[in-house]
Amino acid sequence: MKSILLVDDNQETIDLVKFIFTNNEQVRLDFASTSKEAIELFNANHYHACILDVSLPDLTGYYLGQLIRTSCPEMPLAFLTNYDGELTKENAALIQARFWAKGDVFGNPITLKNLIVGMASEEACGGERQPIKMPDIIEEIS
Repeated sequence: MKSILLVDDNQETIDLVKFIFTNNEQVRLDFASTSKEAIELFNANHYHACILDVSLPDLTGYYLGQLIRTSCPEMPLAFLTNYDGELTKENAALIQARFWAKGDVFGNPITLKNLIVGMASEEACGGERQPIKMPDIIEEIS
């Protein structure tokens, strides 16, 4: 079974993804609504992929993606976001992440399901990763 971390502060997104994967035995999903929660989950579990929102309450998804990349350079990353601009796509490309616009994939839940299952890699981190140190800025605002 593949384990995927979805980080998004939009409850509608979380509810949709939960619905898509109801009774699915291929994938186990964990959800976080802040970068702090995501870091805690990432450090405590093994994931095959991470899907991040760009706009989070405590850090940007880009910064969180960079922290994950530092810990596990092979981790498949994707941004699932409402921000469909070129800068968003360029920032995703800089950390070698996929880019999915919510407007493009939410119209067809099967497409989103296939994208999520397809990106998860059995080789992600290979068990070799460094824990992510909680950034000081998160500690300050918590």
